[in-house]
Amino acid sequence: MAALTIDFFHDVVCCWCFNISSRMRELDVEFDLDIRHRTFVLQASRAEMVARWGSSEDARETILGHWAVCRRVSDRPELVDIDAMQAAPFDYPHGLTAALGCKAAERLDGQAAHWDMFDRLQRAHLAEARNVADPATVLHAAREVGFEACGLRGHS
Repeated sequence: MAALTIDFFHDVVCCWCFNISSRMRELDVEFDLDIRHRTFVLQASRAEMVARWGSSEDARETILGHWAVCRRVSDRPELVDIDAMQAAPFDYPHGLTAALGCKAAERLDGQAAHWDMFDRLQRAHLAEARNVADPATVLHAAREVGFEACGLRGHS
C-alpha cells in the first residue's frame, strides 16, 4: 500500500499540468505514490472561453503566453509547440471533451488509464496542436492508448 495519496487536479488544456504530470510520474516511481486523478475543467465551452478571455482570439493569445512561460520551465520543452497552436485553424479548445475522455478511460480501466489518456491528450494538444475539444481527437487518443470500441485496454 502506498504511503502517500496525492489528488492530482488537472485540465488537459493546461500547460502547467503538462509539466506537473511528467514530474508526478517520476515521483510515483521513486516513492510508490497513490495518485488519484481529478479532472478540473477550467472552461467547459467556447462560450465560457469567450466569457473568461473576451474573445477566442484573446483566449489563444493569453493562453499561449502562459505556454511560453511553461515551456521555459518544462523538462520537455520540445513538446510545447506554440507556433503550431498559434497557426491551428480552430478556436483554442476548452477542456470538457478531453476531461470526459479521461473519465471514460478511468471508468473502463482505473486510475492508470485516466493518467495515460490525460498524457496522450496533452501531447495531442501541446505537441501536435490538435483540437482536444473535438470528440474525434479524443476517440483517436483513446485508440492510441489501447482502447477499442469494445471497452478495456488490451481486451477484445
